[in-house]
Amino acid sequence: MSFMPLNNLELPPLGRAADDPDREDPDLDHDRPDDPQKPYDMREVISRIVDDGEFSRVHEHFAKNIVCGFSRLDGHPVGVVGNQPAFLAGVLGHRVLGEGRALRPHV
Repeated sequence: MSFMPLNNLELPPLGRAADDPDREDPDLDHDRPDDPQKPYDMREVISRIVDDGEFSRVHEHFAKNIVCGFSRLDGHPVGVVGNQPAFLAGVLGHRVLGEGRALRPHV
């Protein structure tokens, strides 16, 4: 887990990236289909944005319609959370949210 500091008194460790932080990727304009009904893989979009295309997923098998993990931007560790349109159109249902009922007030 090179994304986390060793304790709460340290800053997260910086990494080194071969990517230019000012790079532009014109293919990002074409990663998503024109038809909003067509799915696309959010992991591909993330890999085009983050340093060196590296994205470390967490809970990969827990909810396939959510993408959650760690990566780096300009060497700085970042957390990434997003919907995954390639699975169930990225809709967050009750199974993904777990025990969402516990968050609602009892009536």
